Amino acid sequence: MPLDPYVERRLATVPDVPIEELLTDPAHRQQVLEGSLDDRHYAPPAVTVTEEDVDGPLGPVRVRLYRPRRGARRKPGLVWAHGGGFVGGSLDMNEGDLVCRELCHRAGTLVVSVDYHLADGMTTTYPVPHQDLLAAYEWTRAHSGRLGTDPERLTLGGASAGGSLALSATLDMTDRGAPPPARLLLVYPALHDRLPESPEVLAKTRVLPRGARILGSTVAYFFSAYRGHQTETPYLSAEHRDLGSLPPCLLVVNEYDDLRASGDAFAARARACGADLEVYLARGMVHGHLGMTPLVPEVDATLTELARVVAEA
Repeated sequence: MPLDPYVERRLATVPDVPIEELLTDPAHRQQVLEGSLDDRHYAPPAVTVTEEDVDGPLGPVRVRLYRPRRGARRKPGLVWAHGGGFVGGSLDMNEGDLVCRELCHRAGTLVVSVDYHLADGMTTTYPVPHQDLLAAYEWTRAHSGRLGTDPERLTLGGASAGGSLALSATLDMTDRGAPPPARLLLVYPALHDRLPESPEVLAKTRVLPRGARILGSTVAYFFSAYRGHQTETPYLSAEHRDLGSLPPCLLVVNEYDDLRASGDAFAARARACGADLEVYLARGMVHGHLGMTPLVPEVDATLTELARVVAEA
């Protein structure tokens, strides 16, 4: 289907320059931010929000807890990682705060948003971000009684780079024989350090300004900062992994998103390995569409699908 009309209008503010160049220019970076947000008034659902610290490999990791204002104890739960190319993003961005508020309300359950350390290519690199997420997941599981969740019904998920970290943490758990999450949510994730080629995807994304695309050079830029000086990186990419041990997984891909090629390649490999995988196509959407609000119909539909998986875990 064509681009969502509202999304198409917002893309008019995005410069036709690769993202890795935009990151060095504050003015251009603001343009990209404006193009990825919904500028209409939207009031997210009311939930109870608190924060705590979790011990991580580089010290305390802040987690933000979202609790519904009603309901019984021992419910399922979700541990969530925002996106940002491993080098950016925050708990306060829509892909963090708004998504967590919506999923908390829609699924009626605890959501834990993780403020993992951002990669800088030097002092903070692989595997710290995914170990931060892993520490937060294991903390949530260990404190399930106090938090009011069932430790056997925890879902782990993330968007874009956060989806990559969620997969890395899950593979780390399964390799060590630790209890994996009940479900895995991978939302337009970056799962390959080299973007797979896909003429089908390219035919869709070539209509977008470069500032709204995740080009091969962009993927290389982000993964280089994440890898840093490390040479042994078994959880950096899903390209050569055996995915048969993964828990049931929902993969969300966007119709107009270069990273759909990564998602499609991952789906083919996961199914070949025997994994239980469901793919949801966000029609008419570009990368990062959860940065907008549920006033966009497909954003609302994607959140409803994510909440369904969390609630049914």
